[in-house]
Amino acid sequence: MTRFLWQVTKTSNLLTSAGVTHLTSFASGFYPEPNSIDFQFIFAHASVEDNVTIYMFILLSFLFYFLGMAWATLQDKKDLESVSDLGALMALKNNV
Repeated sequence: MTRFLWQVTKTSNLLTSAGVTHLTSFASGFYPEPNSIDFQFIFAHASVEDNVTIYMFILLSFLFYFLGMAWATLQDKKDLESVSDLGALMALKNNV
């Protein structure tokens, strides 16, 4: 190996570990500041006429979410009914 890269002693056939001496603080010491959001500008230009696609997407997303939740609830109720019917059938079969 080189002086910048070396093999760590806890290396096995399944796992290879290596140590390096360069760029170690590159990812851990660099925190970029997030961009600021101008909410006054956003709310001033949030008309439905100019953003029909966005509002329709949000509306349809909520609609499909709640329809999916209603469908899942109905399927859960059917599941519980079939399991309780199966339990009653098993009890009759075992003469309980």
